[in-house]
Amino acid sequence: MKLVFCSVDEYPPQFPDCRNFIKGTDDGIASTFITFFEPNATDNSGGNVTVNCTSEIEPSGQTLPIGVYGVHCNAYDQFGNEGVCRFNVTVKGMKDKN
Repeated sequence: MKLVFCSVDEYPPQFPDCRNFIKGTDDGIASTFITFFEPNATDNSGGNVTVNCTSEIEPSGQTLPIGVYGVHCNAYDQFGNEGVCRFNVTVKGMKDKN
């Protein structure tokens, strides 16, 4: 008789570096160049994690006016568990830096 053991992972991937990003503009300028990085996800299974992010802005870099821009990321492990990270990229005017 052959015994087969199967493990089931019920824990979603985690985003250890999921946090808001804030950058101020130069004095008298109403925009600034922003580059941010999509967050990394890890999983307790040690397997591959697929991360997909959607946003109204591109992480590769662009000039943005003062405002708040939302980013939503999902991570999926090999068992289909889903982890979620939501954060804002905020451009503040010089007077708003405090």
